[in-house]
Amino acid sequence: MVRLLPPMPPVVFARFENPADANGYVQVLKLLMPGVKFLIFFDLDQ
Repeated sequence: MVRLLPPMPPVVFARFENPADANGYVQVLKLLMPGVKFLIFFDLDQ
């Protein structure tokens, strides 16, 4: 999970084992911080 903080570089602040956990976490973060942008990246090479 990456938080976008322009003009600073993106900050990786969470890692998850499966996409469902990451999506659930994003939904909670959107409720707590509605104006903040987050990105989810998946590492498929593992």
